[in-house]
Amino acid sequence: MAPNASEITEAIAEGILANHFFLADLTMANQGVLVELGIALSLKSLRQIVLIAQGELSDLHFDIKDNRVISYDKAQGVADIARALVEGARAFESALGDRMAAIRRSLSPAAVHLLNLYGRMRSSQPGLSLHARAVQGESDLSIDPATRELVFNGAAQELQKRGLLELDYVVGDQQTPDRFGLHATKLGLVFIRQTWPRTLGELK
Repeated sequence: MAPNASEITEAIAEGILANHFFLADLTMANQGVLVELGIALSLKSLRQIVLIAQGELSDLHFDIKDNRVISYDKAQGVADIARALVEGARAFESALGDRMAAIRRSLSPAAVHLLNLYGRMRSSQPGLSLHARAVQGESDLSIDPATRELVFNGAAQELQKRGLLELDYVVGDQQTPDRFGLHATKLGLVFIRQTWPRTLGELK
């Protein structure tokens, strides 16, 4: 069955939201480009949207021509586009930093500590998952083993609810038991790299 309009629009919106920049060539006022531009204007910072065109900018639709549009058929066109992309990159980095700081302020100290522990574990042995046994030596959570496990479980649930950790559960068979552990999500990995850039900034 062919995808319907809502599926196509959703895929476009997800792509626009996921990418650092939105670059639109408004020459000839292609209707598809205009639809995508409308989505980008509703989802992204204006500094991450770069509009380009050739020809007379006065011919652009009245809803668009008040925005900054770079004429790429002019002498400075390429340099202007490069500057706009650099500005967009800075805007993205600033927004990302602000978002990570907001998440960090909303987490408990135990949850932040758990993410740091996961980052250190993954840095030394990428295949390891986070589980209660992994925090046995973590007196920062508690010196009492029972309390430490309770703190771990509470912090892990907090991170799962925030979309920073996810459960990896593998169903076993008659020979091997089920196994499970916690891993950072993509957002969790970004958080770890942004929070501890000197020690975990290269974490994959």
